[in-house]
Amino acid sequence: MAFLPAIIPLLIEGATAAGSAIAGAAGAVGSAVGALSTGEILQGGFSVLSAISSIGGAEQDAAAQRAQAAQEKLNATQEEIAGRQKANELTDQLIDRLAQGRVSFAANNVDLGQGVGTQFATGADARANDALVSNERQFNSRALARRSQAKQLLAQADSTELGGYASALGTLATTAGGFANRG
Repeated sequence: MAFLPAIIPLLIEGATAAGSAIAGAAGAVGSAVGALSTGEILQGGFSVLSAISSIGGAEQDAAAQRAQAAQEKLNATQEEIAGRQKANELTDQLIDRLAQGRVSFAANNVDLGQGVGTQFATGADARANDALVSNERQFNSRALARRSQAKQLLAQADSTELGGYASALGTLATTAGGFANRG
């Protein structure tokens, strides 16, 4: 699609030159048989302008969709960063809780290597691991959804551009067909 925007200035220049040539030729020929009427010249000019407008509108819409896709990619990265920050916070909280529990057990002369102490340490480690895994899944899921949305927006942008060019081509073809069938 990158080559398509490059042809817009050429289309505009060509349309301007063609419009000037048609207007000059029609003016010179005047009322001769087969000459284009003023209405036909205007119709052709407006068709060219309509085609250019279709392309321009599609390009603007596609640019907006691409900007939105870039924002979604940025949001995905921010989700990942937020997930890492939350994981760090959870880790710090869990370390504090484990330390407090161990201090409490030690103050009560409970051996962490046996019985209740072992169960406490094992259970705390399992809960910490579950919390971290859950956090990672949650933020990874959000980031993945953002990236997926970005891909959809990029595909829509391409489709929008193509639709604009197709609309422009249809407008010009209809007008050309009308001129060819007159008579």
